[in-house]
Amino acid sequence: MLSNNGIYKGVAVSEPGMQRRLAAIMAVDVVGYSKMMGADETRTHTLLSKFWREEFRPVIIYHRGRVVKMLGDGALVEFATAVDAVTAAIALQETRARHNSEKGSNPAITFRIGINLGDIMMEEGDVFGRDVNIAARMERSAPEGGILISDSVYTQIVDKIGSGFRDAGRQTFKNIDRPVQCWSWRVGAGSAKGECEPVSAKITQKINFCRSHDGVEIVYATAGSGPPLVRAPHWMS
Repeated sequence: MLSNNGIYKGVAVSEPGMQRRLAAIMAVDVVGYSKMMGADETRTHTLLSKFWREEFRPVIIYHRGRVVKMLGDGALVEFATAVDAVTAAIALQETRARHNSEKGSNPAITFRIGINLGDIMMEEGDVFGRDVNIAARMERSAPEGGILISDSVYTQIVDKIGSGFRDAGRQTFKNIDRPVQCWSWRVGAGSAKGECEPVSAKITQKINFCRSHDGVEIVYATAGSGPPLVRAPHWMS
């Protein structure tokens, strides 16, 4: 039976409509957004809209992420696994760095990414909780054009994707009660001693999109060289 204080057999009962689950949370923020808007708000808005539509969303969809909310100059994304979150983050940063280099974008769009893995609360599609707040705080401390992840994320990915992440030490974040062990990554930094070479350094994956004749948007990735082989991503079915 449920008592008056909301306790069932010694366990607190969640509020109606509130769900809890383990998830990897990615927080993304554009560097120097206010300065860019001050210089040319129309051009900045156009460039960012194109980035979110043509680069950001296709990568997130391809790596099985869910965009929780867009924040104008940033975004909050949920992934079922830390591996998906980190591979998506690396793909985003490498694609953006390559675009800035090849296109000579002015102003260049650069962003920071923070990723944390933990127990989150979800209600009406939005996410809440301490571990969501940590991801947001980590994003603000991430290197420009780079990624900052918590130790809970690093533990999940280090033996799976040859990460190239470096020890960033225990960091203290505003309104977070305990220091968080962090690991950082940036494009071209290479692997730390003792770690395997990043997968992205061996084969560069490019995310693309197109539309079918009936208007359906299709996201696809190309990687490597040689005779073309096509693999259908069964997770979409």
